Amino acid sequence: MNRYLVDPANILRTVDIVFQVMAKAGHRYGGLFPAIAERQVGNVLMDFPLPAPIPGQRNSDRSVRGCNLEHDIGLLRTLDGLDQALDRPRYQLQRRAYLETFAKECAAISPTGLLPWGEHSFWNLQHWTIGNSYLLQYGEQPLDAGLPTHQQMFLQPFENWKLMHEFNPELLPRFVDGLEWHWDDEEHTSFNRHAPITQFIRAYQAKRGARMSGKSLESQMGGSDFPGIAGLFIHDYACAISLTGQSKWKQPLLDFSNSWWERKHESGILPKSGGKGPLNWNGLSLGMTVGHANGTLEAAKVLRGVEDELADLLQERGESYIKAVLNIEQPELEKGFYVTSFNPDGSPFSKSQPWAGNRGQACCATEILKVMRAAALAGDNRGEETGLRAAESYLDSFIPRNTIVRAGDPAAVIALCTEAYRLGRDEKFLTAALTHATDAMELYFDSPLPRMATGRNHYESQQGSSDLVHSLARLYLIAEGKECLGGLADPMK
Repeated sequence: MNRYLVDPANILRTVDIVFQVMAKAGHRYGGLFPAIAERQVGNVLMDFPLPAPIPGQRNSDRSVRGCNLEHDIGLLRTLDGLDQALDRPRYQLQRRAYLETFAKECAAISPTGLLPWGEHSFWNLQHWTIGNSYLLQYGEQPLDAGLPTHQQMFLQPFENWKLMHEFNPELLPRFVDGLEWHWDDEEHTSFNRHAPITQFIRAYQAKRGARMSGKSLESQMGGSDFPGIAGLFIHDYACAISLTGQSKWKQPLLDFSNSWWERKHESGILPKSGGKGPLNWNGLSLGMTVGHANGTLEAAKVLRGVEDELADLLQERGESYIKAVLNIEQPELEKGFYVTSFNPDGSPFSKSQPWAGNRGQACCATEILKVMRAAALAGDNRGEETGLRAAESYLDSFIPRNTIVRAGDPAAVIALCTEAYRLGRDEKFLTAALTHATDAMELYFDSPLPRMATGRNHYESQQGSSDLVHSLARLYLIAEGKECLGGLADPMK
């Protein structure tokens, strides 16, 4: 392995160069960051066709010639945290410029209020309008490609919502009102993680699926209401209630919360998805349960002092979910294998890997960071114990050279080892974090912007580049004995 460890000061220089490049590239786009860029000076990658996707990546997920706020959360949190920790206002100015443009221009154009971000939509920097990722996948069939689709992938930090609300007070109310279009019916008995941004069409995805497949509409309705996505929406509603002082969104929030609380397994774990009727036993999912718990617990935190009764209910439910997850034995955790889902009889259904290698697999460190966050919000110290056990697996396990590894994997590993050191001050974890950082900087940072994955020579935010920058910045602060504040206060987005 590496015979030297990177100097923490060089980590900060590397992070700072990323933001210098992004600032220059963003001058053309009101401060927005390009989602797919060449790595020297950050120009939007105009190549067509795009460089090949990595294993597990769909072209219908990519933000061609665009910007995707959901994938930039790590960068925005880093700017906030570095400004607060190092007193460098230019970082905060850069963050504000990005969010102001998104709030005033990108959000305002949406008919439904749903935002152009996430998995199948983005903001098109070339035409300054809502981008449709489906067109890249189904370019030869534009009429059947599908409408720009809203699917929120990650929890949008309260501080981002707060700042966007300051820039555009109509944004958040319109957005949470637009979440109504995720419900397949007006009775709120079935919801879809997808909803059209530009058209008011209920159950659009199911109807399109039925038309494209020739199957019945009813057969298209199940398996689409992921619990983790519901957790994100619960947090969105909580932010709207807190920032506007309006309580009209309490019931919609409860609809998303109740929809899964009433259908959880007797173990307390949630299925991966459901739909109408009996539970869809495609695996009881620890990952989805943790995602739902995090959204619920973060919502409780936001509502504390604003709607205390609702905050208490959400806190109770969130704690129940994460405690159920922590009750599951993980006998191979020290080897980097974490059971992410299991069958109703208790047998493992799938496991995360120490290094996932592609978008479609779960990296152990990524999953454990989410567990640690939910456990911390629930006040359960078993989360720290779980994190320390998982970090042991990365003391002698390094980025594989014989497979494509997305940038998000080393990001999570660096973050986990750094957090393990912060919790216990055991030098072996700091050494591991610095070793993984040295390895990652050699493999990903041979140009100012990090490559999206080993084996690819362009920047693409969807593959966790944002998180890699965030984890490096946090490692620098902790290695130098500095306080982690704001967006760098915790290791996960």
